[in-house]
Formats: sequence, C-alpha cells, structure tokens
Amino acid sequence: MNRWLVKGALCCGALATLALDVSGQETGRADRRRPKRLLYTALGAGIGALTGGSYVAVQGVEQPGSCASRGCVLTVTVATGGIIGYLIGREFDQLHSLRYRGERPLKPVDISAPLTGEPTILSARDGLIAVGGTTGIQLFRAGTKLQAAAPRATGIRGISAVDIAPAGALALGAVSGFYVFPATEGRGILLRDGEVSAVATAPGRAYYGYGDRIEVAPLNAEIPRRWPGADTGSPVRDLDYDSARDILWAATDSTLIGLRPDGDSLVQLGRVAIPMGARRLSGRGDRVAIAFGETGVRVMDVSNSSAPIEVGAWAGARFSYDVSLVGRRLFVAGGPEGLFVLDVSGQQPRVVGLARELGFAAALVSEGPHTYILDRRDNALRRILSDFR
Repeated sequence: MNRWLVKGALCCGALATLALDVSGQETGRADRRRPKRLLYTALGAGIGALTGGSYVAVQGVEQPGSCASRGCVLTVTVATGGIIGYLIGREFDQLHSLRYRGERPLKPVDISAPLTGEPTILSARDGLIAVGGTTGIQLFRAGTKLQAAAPRATGIRGISAVDIAPAGALALGAVSGFYVFPATEGRGILLRDGEVSAVATAPGRAYYGYGDRIEVAPLNAEIPRRWPGADTGSPVRDLDYDSARDILWAATDSTLIGLRPDGDSLVQLGRVAIPMGARRLSGRGDRVAIAFGETGVRVMDVSNSSAPIEVGAWAGARFSYDVSLVGRRLFVAGGPEGLFVLDVSGQQPRVVGLARELGFAAALVSEGPHTYILDRRDNALRRILSDFR
C-alpha cells in the first residue's frame, strides 16, 4: 500500500516541477505571471496520481476487467485529473487575459461614492450628477467629495435616458414615457406616453427619441401630447446636443444625423450612414464619437455638419459600452477591462493606455475638468480628472 502511495506522490511532485519549469520559460507580463493552466494541470494530475495510488493500495490484488491493472488505473486517474486541472486553469487564464491587455496601465486618482440598485446611465451639468437605474435617479453634488442628494423619480421603472437641463430640471426617458422633474423637489410631469430611448436638453427645451422620430418638448409644458419633431427613418439610439454650435446629433440604427432647432421643431443639416449597433455617442466641436459595442468605436469629422465623414475607427476593447470626448482625448468604457483612453488628434485613434482599476466601466459623462464613470463591479460612481497624466 505504501509503495503505491509513494509512487503517486512522486508522480505529483514530478508533474508539478515540470509545469513550473515550463511556465517559467514562457514570456509573460511584466509581473512574470505563470500560466494557471500548467499549474492546475500539474495539481490535477497529482491529485489523480494520489487517488489512483490509494485505490490500488486499498484494492490490493488486481481485479478482472478491462482496466483493472495497477498501471492502467494510475494512468487513467492521472490523465483525468490533468485534463480537469487544465480546463480549470485555462478558464483562469482567459479571465486574466480579459482583465490585463497589452495597453499601458494608467492609474488616475479617483473619488467614488456608493450607488444603490442597478444603475445604467449618467448625466452631469454645473456640478450636479444624475445616475439613473432601477431605483430612480440618484443625485450627487460635486465638491471635494461626491455628496449624495435626495433621489428623484423613484417611482418610475425602466429608465433608459436622463439629462440635466441647463436650468437644473431633470429630463428622463423610460419605457412608460418622457418626464420632466424639478431637480430638488416636487412632482414630475409626464409629457409623452410611450417608450423613450434617448434624451438631450437645451435651454428651455428637451429632445427625446421616440421610435423613428425625435420630438421637441418645452421644459415648462404641463400636459402630455405628441410634440413637433423630425422623422429619422430608423430607431433613435442616442442624442447629444452641442450648445456651442447649436446642433443636435442623433445616432440611429443606421445613420448619424445632424439637426438644428427650427422654431418649435427641427431641421436636418446632414446625415451619413453608419454600421448597425450604435449604443452611445459624444459630440464636441468638430468631432463625434460613437460606441458600437462589439465592433468598437468610430470617430466622425463633423466640421461640415451637412456632410459628416468617418476619420477613424478603433476596436481594441472587447465591448465598447460608452464614449466621452474631451478635447482630443476620447474615453471609452470597456466594461470589465476598465477605462480606455485614446488620443484622437491624429488620423487614427491612438491608445494612450488603460485604467484597469476603475472597475466595470459601463457608462461615462464628462463635465468641466472631470469625467465620471459608472462602475458596475463595485456599484459606485467614480470621478477622475479628464486631463490626468
């Protein structure tokens, strides 16, 4: 009995030593991480060797059967343990590869505040930050810390979009309609029944995506109705209003559209076809960036608003959840990978680095000198300086 246990232990030790020697020869990251698939293969094979050795020692005399010999039992248990260990280790390696990509690591200093429920969207203006999700709108005031304020719209479910208007009102879209809430207290007002997919605001008015249409509603309206607007030809996915140029940018399922206010409605300035799958857009000056999920990010030159053209594309993240343009710096929410930082001053986006320690970056918004990140891993709102080095 002891002889077979010793053989199993020796087999375990030999395999572990071999795995460590092989993994040490592989070229890894700067921290010289050893591949888990090799270590777990050795451990699994070792456990199989001990199990097989114990079985043989307990059984004693060989039993009749196709694999009853001591050598066969030991071979099968070692092989089975090694395969199981390899599969477990490979899973760990894949998770590690997902988290640690080849980009230069960035470590911006951040300030965070805890969130409740399942937040999905962000908006910020004049030091007020709104986080929308399953528990309504959570509000924070920016200072040396992120100070929580009284929540709003807690009775509305399925919130899909929110924007803080210049005067402080909260414009939000949900599966049940388009609402306007006072920023601090008071009841909200339903201005449009039906599912709303996107919201953007300008002084005195709000724009919202309603199926294949963008409608314009005054923020001081008091009754729900069908409001004036413009047809888009395909479902609206996101809106962003550029106050400096007085242009509303709309990303639909198939087009990027530039529109300008025209009385109580909108007039189209230009449009260009884009791939399917647009999720979020961010426009600043002569650039518009669009996040397309699995297919990455596209950067458009919109200096001529009547004829936007694509000037760059990047697909370095496994999934691009959101984007935020700040000058010539583009932030990309990469989900579990963290926050990607790109330089879009050249012909093609160039990766500056990846901030992995900001959690599961799911949504972004930039306001003033700061960029805010919705971290789903820790269920937190994070704030960093947009021009961090």
